[in-house]
Amino acid sequence: MNWEERLHRRGYRLQWRPYLRNYMKRVLEDGVQEVPKEFIESLSVGEDYTYLIYLCVKYQASFRYSWNPALCDSALYACAWQSMAFGPVKIPNNYYIDFLNCMDNPKEGFFTILGVCLPQQPLFGQHFTMIDTLLQSDAGILVLLDAGFPSSSEIDKLTRLCEREGITKLVDMLVSGEFTDYILFLKKEFYNKCKTRIAGIRDELLEVAWQPARVQEWCMSIEEVERVRKFETAEGFMV
Repeated sequence: MNWEERLHRRGYRLQWRPYLRNYMKRVLEDGVQEVPKEFIESLSVGEDYTYLIYLCVKYQASFRYSWNPALCDSALYACAWQSMAFGPVKIPNNYYIDFLNCMDNPKEGFFTILGVCLPQQPLFGQHFTMIDTLLQSDAGILVLLDAGFPSSSEIDKLTRLCEREGITKLVDMLVSGEFTDYILFLKKEFYNKCKTRIAGIRDELLEVAWQPARVQEWCMSIEEVERVRKFETAEGFMV
């Protein structure tokens, strides 16, 4: 029996089979095997492979949401709707970060996840906590670093989404500009963290980067380099 045949047998309704679900989790977590793209593409939304999809999202680095968006949407919805559990199996309350990490376009993924999950978050505190956690994840940082985020069209898109779900307090933040100010704060905070991290090696980096040979190669045009070389001595020192 090949690996794909085993997946069909073992992956179906995996959450209800304790031995097999622990086996599949260990196999994917340790990188012993990977679920092939072709197998994921072959699955339909009506089939109960939701927990297997979640394990792929969580533990398989090569897994991409784009392999089967409809099935991944279904698994994401199940995470949000079933109180962060698949049957007897509990999953972390920040499950949506794992889904964002396997999306090819983090900005589109951000709105995809909110569109699926926000309706299942009944309290305002949970709504904002979810958005805040998404934006401060590794994939969310890529959304923040986009020069135009949040643009007016993205604010409008998020506002309509919140209005549809009746999230009035978040709508007020969006309309008043408070949400945009918060995004700018997160960007500034991230840049400050980066500056702090490189502060200890800043002088060494500058010394290496501005070594004279590199200055000529990186900062001068070909004509400028030729003019400089005309004034070099036989020993290679500039006069």
